[in-house]
Amino acid sequence: QGQLNDIDTTLLEKEKLLNELVKNQRDFDNMRNTYEKKMEDMQKDIRQIEEERDKVLSELTVLDRKASELQTHQSREDQEKRALESERFRDRLRVLEEELKKMRKKVKDHQKLLSFKEQGDFKIAQLSSEVTKLKDNRIQLHQKMARDQRGHREKQVQLQKEIQ
Repeated sequence: QGQLNDIDTTLLEKEKLLNELVKNQRDFDNMRNTYEKKMEDMQKDIRQIEEERDKVLSELTVLDRKASELQTHQSREDQEKRALESERFRDRLRVLEEELKKMRKKVKDHQKLLSFKEQGDFKIAQLSSEVTKLKDNRIQLHQKMARDQRGHREKQVQLQKEIQ
């Protein structure tokens, strides 16, 4: 009887934990779906930023080439304009590179979250297996107790018959 109570207690605890894990996984799945949509949008943004960065780099290269070709023929004012434009492109390039860095970090964080999801799925499968085994053990213990009780009653009946 004590063994049955232990199994029942363990079973209740594991089922409670399993239900909590399943609920957390469901919540995580909902959050992940939302996050994956954001990740898709972010990937598009990354592509756009990379395209803009490449365009800025190209314009900067052209600007630098023109500046070096025309340096002797340009007025001081034209040289200053080109220098300002070149600095503006470099600033924009730094901003774009920083945005790319932040977005790539978010992508990496998302991959870590997916790893946690896999770990949660594994834990749920493991707990489900343990709960199933505990239920099987409980059923077997009930059946054994019932057989033992029947055998005990049969022996009592047999003893009663022998006494009479």
